[in-house]
Amino acid sequence: CSAADPETTRMNHDAPSLAATRPQSMFAAALRSQGALAALMLVLIFGALRYDNFLGIENAGFLLGSTAKFGLLAIGMAFVILSGGIGLSVGSVAGLASVVAARLSPQGIAPAIAGAVAVGLVVGLANGIVIARFRLMPFVVTLCTFMAARGLALVVSGRETVSISYEAGYDQLAESAWLGLTAPVWLMLAAFALGALVLRYSRFGRAVLAVGGNEEAARLMGLPAA
Repeated sequence: CSAADPETTRMNHDAPSLAATRPQSMFAAALRSQGALAALMLVLIFGALRYDNFLGIENAGFLLGSTAKFGLLAIGMAFVILSGGIGLSVGSVAGLASVVAARLSPQGIAPAIAGAVAVGLVVGLANGIVIARFRLMPFVVTLCTFMAARGLALVVSGRETVSISYEAGYDQLAESAWLGLTAPVWLMLAAFALGALVLRYSRFGRAVLAVGGNEEAARLMGLPAA
């Protein structure tokens, strides 16, 4: 009759504890990866229990329409964060673009939208060139851009409230609806779909993920990481 191996005995005793902790570790990993979604679900549940018709079609459409602008900003920020960078100037740049659009609104809705988009493109391109070519920290560069865009917005507005021209057609664009959803919501959903396709299936999207995962490895693979 041989004595039991101490190591085998210890492993047999540890097996139930490992099996018990495995679901907990899986739950913790899921919570870390989907924490924002879980928080959103909790807010929705609280709102549905606290307020009548919180999850109704009318209120859902209003909330989506009110937050569509933040969704559009989040798409661009998602690419920045996935690439390993950070952007602090997005709020100020959005404010500057809004002021420019309001100033151009008497000329029509097309020039106003084009002017706002041009502001975003120019500032984003300037940030990218300075960060990539001069090898500066994104935190520092976008912090400077944050202050510069905020100052430019005050200059363009003349330190006064800038009103849009109601003849430009902003109201018609914002209130036009299809299948119960307004135009800004459809624009946000289309941008989400386009961003997901670019990130998953395009060379640019794969380069963003590669650089964000390991910049040095991406550079050794031949990707333009700098």
